[in-house]
Amino acid sequence: MGNNKVNIRYAKALFDLSVEQNLIEECFADMKFAIEICEQSKDFVMMLASPIIHEKKKISIVKQVFEEKIQPISLNFISLIIKKRREINLKDIAQAYIELYKEYKNIKTLKLYTPVPVDDEIRTKIIQIATEQTQANIELEEYIDESLIGGFVLNLGDVLFDNSLANKIRKLKADFSKNIYEKGF
Repeated sequence: MGNNKVNIRYAKALFDLSVEQNLIEECFADMKFAIEICEQSKDFVMMLASPIIHEKKKISIVKQVFEEKIQPISLNFISLIIKKRREINLKDIAQAYIELYKEYKNIKTLKLYTPVPVDDEIRTKIIQIATEQTQANIELEEYIDESLIGGFVLNLGDVLFDNSLANKIRKLKADFSKNIYEKGF
């Protein structure tokens, strides 16, 4: 994530301004869109990173890409990032803004890893239990990992709950590899 302190400082500035102007939701959507553009267009990212392209040209291109799709506050912010020569950090700054937004809204991301897709009933139950346990709004991200064989793995921040069959097999293998036989009877 490049220079993390700088990214957070810029994101915090935009976040504070968006709260002050009551545009927090709009800026959140704009930063998600900026991340999307950076992930979808390598040419756009290369243009931002290029030392050959002048800042006025970069701002002009950014306006063409974003002008009709994001709020003026976000467009001005991205232009400011370019003027301050931090344009290569756009994606990371936008990601830092999203993290600030989630913290402000008490949203926690729960990652669910399963070997097969889960149905709506299980998904709803997992969200309900996690909401009760954390007293937070839960955003569920689902991942398919066939190496788990069965069961599931939940990851919420720095808490990991591994109830997968693969993990149980690993534990059994470790238990069987210990020699519990004591010589001398």
